[in-house]
Amino acid sequence: MSKIIFIDLDGTLLDSGKKISKENKDAIKSAEEKGLKVIICTGKVFRSAKRFAHEAGISGPLISCNGAEIRDIATEKLLYSDFLRKEDCYKVIDICRKENIYFHAYINHDMFTEMDECPTPLYWRENTEVPEEYRVKIEVVSDFKETLKNSSESVSKFLMVSHDPHQLIEVRRLLEEIDTINVMCSEHDNIEVVNKSVSKGTALVFVSEFEKYKGYETVAMGDSENDLSMLLKSQYKVAMGNANEALKNIADFVSVTNDENGVAKAIDNILNNCPK
Repeated sequence: MSKIIFIDLDGTLLDSGKKISKENKDAIKSAEEKGLKVIICTGKVFRSAKRFAHEAGISGPLISCNGAEIRDIATEKLLYSDFLRKEDCYKVIDICRKENIYFHAYINHDMFTEMDECPTPLYWRENTEVPEEYRVKIEVVSDFKETLKNSSESVSKFLMVSHDPHQLIEVRRLLEEIDTINVMCSEHDNIEVVNKSVSKGTALVFVSEFEKYKGYETVAMGDSENDLSMLLKSQYKVAMGNANEALKNIADFVSVTNDENGVAKAIDNILNNCPK
């Protein structure tokens, strides 16, 4: 049976230095040569994720913003979207302001924030050290509510960042009182917010129903809370060695860590041990 493999980026395909190892690249190439299809499914915004797709030699659809957007890598054509309601955005902004936590939000390919410095510089630095076609335009605005009111588009994802775990717990508690949004995390220092119906799992199902992938067995690889829905919706589940216990508990295969070429190990297992 042909397989379609959905792979997370941070903590999965990428090592701790945010690089794709040669071993992982070679494994992806080998999988595609054998007729498997590899698709990136990430919390990152499309432009940030696209460079890793190019580096790994992956084409076709790319799932970004935890499933809020699906775009074709080559053309950037939007194949699917499910954005936050503006009313919910205003509530999220109010909570962030009240709790004085850093946040930024994505509209199309642009990033908006009300603070001119992120507590974790990597979130911004990654963007400035890449070629122009992979950069996200960062706009620091005084009133993001006003920006949103004047925009014809809405937000695909909010990201909050803090080094204070108590602040993160309190902000998440407040956000989870809004029953029309989906709240999750992808790193120990962040909170991510998307529309209620958005998840990597929903996006996996959407892509797997494309005519060219009909009948393909679905495989998902991840490490974090935002990957759980993707694994739950897949037929074969892979957790990285560095994954949280919720993923490991449901995994068909637990690989080695992302710093030990966990994706390559998992693909080797799929190619050699899964039913054809």
